[in-house]
Amino acid sequence: MEALEAFTRPIALVTLVLADELERSAAGDRRHLVLSRDGSLLLHDPPPGLRQTSTLRDLLRRATHYEDGEAIELARALLRATTARARAHGALPLFVMTNFGPACLPDASGEPALEHVLFDDLDAPHLRVDLDPSWRLKDDPHPDARASRKLADAIESLLRHHED
Repeated sequence: MEALEAFTRPIALVTLVLADELERSAAGDRRHLVLSRDGSLLLHDPPPGLRQTSTLRDLLRRATHYEDGEAIELARALLRATTARARAHGALPLFVMTNFGPACLPDASGEPALEHVLFDDLDAPHLRVDLDPSWRLKDDPHPDARASRKLADAIESLLRHHED
């Protein structure tokens, strides 16, 4: 969001959305955003000491955050805020849902249920780009050139189509 301020006429604000990482955004082990009761986003500091590094706390977080919807609601709030900020700067908000590991399984519509939950009422373009989980840098979990090319091609195609 801060980088957007550096551009005088941004065309698009492209945001990658990783289903596997949604719960990470709600994790309390580092500074993170939380959703307040009024729906605004607030920066929250992690708890000090053992509560921050506790293996049991991490296990409980992993077992409950995704299930109770905290990570989903936070993700939806972040997507809405990103959409508003992009439009305020005259940029197209574009969300790219991709996988960090195995792709999300589709529901009866042919799309992952999570995709519907995140994007159906957002009123912003999005696309899903499923990557082969083996397309990783050696000794690094990040995408390799093949994955990056697939993402870039999909984004370029959508942007070109959106110009028309």
